[in-house]
Amino acid sequence: MTALTLSATKQDVREAELKLELKIVEFKAELICWIVGVGFLQTILTAALLIKFSVGM
Repeated sequence: MTALTLSATKQDVREAELKLELKIVEFKAELICWIVGVGFLQTILTAALLIKFSVGM
């Protein structure tokens, strides 16, 4: 193998960086959706428990 086949060009490195940045952005959006969803579930659960215990007293 020659050094030319093992080395990546600047364009190859830049393309890899752009692909990685896109995946990071997609992951961030998905993570935010999960965080918001879990927040809603936590709020609903807390409200349900408060209602249950306030009615029982």
